[in-house]
Order: sequence, then C-alpha cells, then structure tokens
Amino acid sequence: MTSQDLPETDPDTIELLEALPSTVRELVDAQYAALAIMNEEGRIIHFFFAGISEEEAGSVGDLPHGHGLLGFLNNNGKTIRVSHMGAHPSSTGFPKNHPVMISFLGVPIIRAGRNYGNLYLTNKQGAEEFTHRDQKIVEVMAEYIALAIENDRLFRAEYRLREQANFQTQSLNTMIDNVPVGILVASMPGAAIIFSNDEIKNIFNSSFEIGDKIDFSDDDITWMHEDGTSLPINTDPLSASISAKQELRDQIMVIDRENPSQTILSVDAVPIQQIDQTVLLIVINDITHIHEVERLKNEFLSMVTHDLRGPLATIRSLTQTLNHQVSPSEQYTTTQALSEEAENMSDLVDNLLNMARIESGAIPFDPESCHIIDIAEECKRQFERSRYGTSHRLHLEIHKNTPFFYADHLLVLRLLNNLVSNAAKYSPVNRDIWLKASRMKSNAKNIVVEVVDRGIGIPKSEQANIFDKFYRLATSQQNGKPGAGLGLAICQYICKLHGSILTVQSKVGEGTVFKFSFPSIG
Repeated sequence: MTSQDLPETDPDTIELLEALPSTVRELVDAQYAALAIMNEEGRIIHFFFAGISEEEAGSVGDLPHGHGLLGFLNNNGKTIRVSHMGAHPSSTGFPKNHPVMISFLGVPIIRAGRNYGNLYLTNKQGAEEFTHRDQKIVEVMAEYIALAIENDRLFRAEYRLREQANFQTQSLNTMIDNVPVGILVASMPGAAIIFSNDEIKNIFNSSFEIGDKIDFSDDDITWMHEDGTSLPINTDPLSASISAKQELRDQIMVIDRENPSQTILSVDAVPIQQIDQTVLLIVINDITHIHEVERLKNEFLSMVTHDLRGPLATIRSLTQTLNHQVSPSEQYTTTQALSEEAENMSDLVDNLLNMARIESGAIPFDPESCHIIDIAEECKRQFERSRYGTSHRLHLEIHKNTPFFYADHLLVLRLLNNLVSNAAKYSPVNRDIWLKASRMKSNAKNIVVEVVDRGIGIPKSEQANIFDKFYRLATSQQNGKPGAGLGLAICQYICKLHGSILTVQSKVGEGTVFKFSFPSIG
C-alpha cells in the first residue's frame, strides 16, 4: 500500500468509531446519537449515527454542514447540554424529513487543543433533558474517541514518513548503483563492508558481500604514488587509511591479473562520523581509459614529431644538394625526391586533419547517386600521378552489370585512395594492384568492392588491430615504411558512415584483400 492508497482513516478505526454511537446512545438512554469526525480543515469526513434507519437518513439529504447549534458547538469547543434545541440562540431548525429532536447533549472531541469532531445525543428517554452524569459519561467517551483518532493519525503520519524514507533510500541506492564509479562503505576500524554498489563488482569482477572484510593487498595489486612511482611491496594505503581513520586522496591502484591488460584505478576514501560509529566512504574510479588516451596522445605526439622531422630533414638535405648540382638529370632526380617527401608530409597532414574532423563530427557527408566506375577511374588517375604511379600498376576490374549506389562521392574516393596507396606502400616495386567491383554473389542488391595486392601481407595476430587509430604494423617498422596509423581508421569510419564495414583477408608473403559493400539503387 502506498501513501496514495492509504485511506484518510484506518479501516479498523472506522469500524470502531462506527459502533460508538449505538454504545453511547445506550449508556445515556438517548433516542438518537451521532458521531462526526472532521479533518484538519474542519470538514466532516465521517458521520456515523444510531437510532435512525438508512432509509430515514437518506430522506433527510446531505450530512450536516456545521451550521446552527452544531456550528456553535464546533466554534465554541465546549459541551452543550440543553432541554430544548429550538430554544438555543444558535438553533436554525431542521431540514425537511428530519426526525423531531428536542433535548440535546453535544460534546466536542478534543485532544491537545485540536478538535477532531463531535458527539451528538438527542431526545433523552424518560426525562426532559440529559443529566450531569450523562454529560460526564459522554465526555469520557469523547476522550476515548479523541485518543483513538490521534493514534490513528499518528500511525498514518509515521507510515507516510517511513514510506518516504524507503522511497528516498531506494532512489539513493538506484542512483548509487548507476553512477559510473565504484562505491564502498566500510566500518572503522575492522574494514567490514557495510555497503557496495554494482560498479565495484564490475571493476574487480568479484562479489563484495555485506560483512566481508576489505583486502586490497594481494599480489595482483600494485599501489602507486600520484607521480607513477610504485609504493613498497605489500603496502596497502587503504588499509592504513581505515586503521588511522585518515583521508586517502587520488591514490593509484593497478590491478594486473593473468590477462595482458591492466586496470588502473583512482582511489579516494573519506571518514564519516555517524551517531554510533565512524565509517569510511571509499570511491573507486576506473581511469584505465584516461591513461590509455594519455599514452596514445604521447605516442601520437612522438610519432608525428618523428614522422615530420624525417621528411623535413630530407627536404633540407636535398635542397642543399640541389644548390650544388649542375646536371639537369641530377636536378631532376633531386626534385623528384623532394616531391615525394612533400607528398609524404601532405598525406600525413591530410590524415591528421581528416581524423580531427571525424572526431569532432565536422566531416561533411553529402550522399548522392554514384557509380563505382566513375570513382575508380578518378582514383586510378590520381594514383598514376602519385609517387607510387611509376613503381606500381593499378588495374580496374569493374563488372559491366555493377549498379549505381547511394554514397558521398568524395568520401568514397578518399576511401579508395587510402586503400590503394596502402596496398602500394606494402607491396614490393613492380607488384600490381587490383581494384575490383561487382554485384555481391550472396545478395545481388549489394555491390562489393575489393582492393587486392600481392604485397608483404598482414600477420593474423595484427589483423584485429589494424583499424585502430595510431596502430602501426610491426612489419612496417621492419620494412622502413612507418605510417601515422590513421589511414585504415579513416577508411573504416567512411565505411561505417555508409552503413558498411571494411574487412581484411591477408596472408604473410602472399598479399592482402580489403573489402566493403554498399547497397545498390534499384
């Protein structure tokens, strides 16, 4: 039952109150008796009566509104005992079909200065008016009724407070369970778990049950200073914090399990003094991703610095050589080398800019009806003008029935340029490259595009990582052709932008096939 379902008066209390008019009527020999219960605004919410049948009550009409003598009783807050109701100055008479009532005893139901309602007795049997003894009996009953109503309302108030507290506790627990940080509450001293949220269990891949003792001192855990230096072996700053009841701030915990990856955590702990004990609030944040981003940033800056410094040094050296060369053939060779190095730098800068646009969501996407032969021929023309055009041949194998498709022409051209250049980069001189397109055999509504080379190939152990940003093949280092590790990441992004996935098939020493598919038009 919720507070909305809770009745204004408890059903058991209503049953008790409903029986009281008959009881009081018999005690003081009254022909009629009634009990009115009011809410805090003074509105009657319950009206029980005895001596009148339901049919008679129905013919009278609405419940009393608190006018006349009854209104005077409400406002005065004192017992009224009269031999003739009509003679009282506040009397306003009775409504149509109302039973004749002469003598009257009205007692307010008051407790701690609050009026909960009134007891009405009329028509004393065998006498002209109710006696002083009758008044005392009814006043005692009124006190009893006031106590019953007060207990009922205190119960309902306590019920609502308890329900509100439960709701707030549930809301807090739900919020804590859904925050992306681990939270533990432990006793001090003793380190027994009082509370743990779900994220703690996810971080440590282990259950943290209430009553378990916290222990982060095992061999798989390394504690570190903020500067990255390791703390002495078997040092557990958290246990020390619990024992000393001291704060712990930005402490680094590294979990190194059997798998090759590490989990890096930031641990904060704050003692909180409660009424009967001190507890330690422990907040554990998984910062593995932040450290990985930092590592990639440092690696990226190192890579860019290295990759730009190399071409710049070569250009500077070639420029100095060119100044001392007289032979046109020597000058031509040098300018060709300068052009190639400048093109290398241009490719690197283009990829950096494109990746920056991708990550900021600023890369333009303007799809239109395209045909692969148009994009492939443009790709071939650009390839033949590039530094790879004199050392590799690009063959187009476009099936004549290949349909149109809906895509961004410039992005698909960039995709093919990157794939074809990548194929040339990792293929020995004079090895041919193929750009193929046809209807997909398993689904004729799709077209499939492939870039095939007979180059050095990609080891199977590295194939799952080649589409990651800044990932560079170990074989590229061995062949002296390191790239920025962005080209294939950009290609995969372009494919996903078109609802496709770029896949790879490769064997070391035999070559590589990159493949993607687009839905056709019609």
